Amino acid sequence: MPVKCSIAGCSKRRYGKTMCAMHWARWRRHGDPSIVLRLRKPTPKERQAEFLKRVGKMEKGLHCWVWLGAKNNNGYGKFGHEYAHRYSYTAFVGNIPAGLQIDHLCRNRACVNPYHLEVVTPLENWRRGISPAANNARKLRCKNGHAFTPNNTYFKGGRSWRTCSICKGISKKQYRIRQRKRNAEIAKRSSGQTRSA
Repeated sequence: MPVKCSIAGCSKRRYGKTMCAMHWARWRRHGDPSIVLRLRKPTPKERQAEFLKRVGKMEKGLHCWVWLGAKNNNGYGKFGHEYAHRYSYTAFVGNIPAGLQIDHLCRNRACVNPYHLEVVTPLENWRRGISPAANNARKLRCKNGHAFTPNNTYFKGGRSWRTCSICKGISKKQYRIRQRKRNAEIAKRSSGQTRSA
């Protein structure tokens, strides 16, 4: 018959010399095997105070509030189970409507200053970004200086890729010239082979 835990009211099997695994772990962590921690949800003020402990320089509206806490691989601050900049916006400005995103106006991903954050659509957030696709979307001219106008822009694959129609025409013309030369060389070689045979 297994020996029971020595703590009054516990009917679990003994783990160590005198206590069950649960009471032994409580004794190791807190020094008292009968302690029961009541975890409660922090109040909004307590959560905001915890948030502000992890923020760097804070001068109202002038500088970035750099997040000193944990960050993900992309450089965005993490506060509990949410992004720090999203918490900052909801705590100091208001709720974020469904389907919208927060854009950093200062382009600093670690910034949690609510004055540097703005609610925008995903498309607008992408357009303001610094990715190669966003940079190309902002271009007004092709690499040869032709303007991207509705008449001069060719879209390939829907609207995912664009090129200048003038440059595309020049490229097609050069391709046809190369093909004619290649075909002429092939014809010359093949006619020379039949004559020698």
